[in-house]
Amino acid sequence: MEIINMTSEDIGNLKKLSLDFFNAKGDLLLFRYNNVLRLLKTLDDFTEDDFQKHFNAVSLLNKYRDYLPSDFVIPDFLVKVDDIIKFFAINYVYGNNLSVVLKDDNVSLERKKNYLKRIGTILRQMENIRKNTELKNFYLADIHEDNFIVDKAGVLRTIDLDGGKFSEDSNPVVKYLSPVSLFAKCNTPKYKIDMSNPYFASYIVDENTDIYCYSIVILNYLYNGKINGVSMNEFYDFLTKMSDIGIDKELIGCFERLFDDRDNVNPCDYIDTLTPGQIKKLRIK
Repeated sequence: MEIINMTSEDIGNLKKLSLDFFNAKGDLLLFRYNNVLRLLKTLDDFTEDDFQKHFNAVSLLNKYRDYLPSDFVIPDFLVKVDDIIKFFAINYVYGNNLSVVLKDDNVSLERKKNYLKRIGTILRQMENIRKNTELKNFYLADIHEDNFIVDKAGVLRTIDLDGGKFSEDSNPVVKYLSPVSLFAKCNTPKYKIDMSNPYFASYIVDENTDIYCYSIVILNYLYNGKINGVSMNEFYDFLTKMSDIGIDKELIGCFERLFDDRDNVNPCDYIDTLTPGQIKKLRIK
């Protein structure tokens, strides 16, 4: 992986970007290199072990970039600052976070459905990546609306890939997996607490958790709010509302499965069954 050298003064002269857009922890710096606008993301972490895991994640993404979906925003090179590796670079993506797009009344319901469906097809691609490359433990992990950007061409781009899971013993903190999340209220054994993390309450990331977080993204949109924070009674009331207005039984079944002992099922095949009328009825408060 290419490494370029910069000084502390060079870094100090770069423009900082709001963390909200690329949903990062730490500095985001705009940097033009080879006539392409890039973002520098920090590799600094709490401990040397965290740094090494983060560095390994970035290196693996770069090494296997040819096997990854073309809409993934993959690290391009590393940056040394005063002879210490401090940052990695990704291409800057011109566009809007999916959270913004889903709230935009000027974006058609069909396009919004396609973006939601695309996340599910990405998870299908991830299954093949785990089978056919050395990325046997690669999961997106922190799946939520601000980790996707719709670019100027209308393509859904996946960002913050370095925040994924890459090794069996590495379970990143995930926005929709917490002790106050819906799943934590139902005591199903398929969501397991990672007891090895001394800093945060985190869970063991696997295919079930990826599908859970993806399903929460869909449900947030249909619920027109934050479904992950409601009570179980409110959640099942919402599923009843779905059934009453004729939502596809298979799609409802995928959401019901999130809270029982069976493995989760990717709901992307059933998103096309949602009609504009059904979506509008669901989103009315």
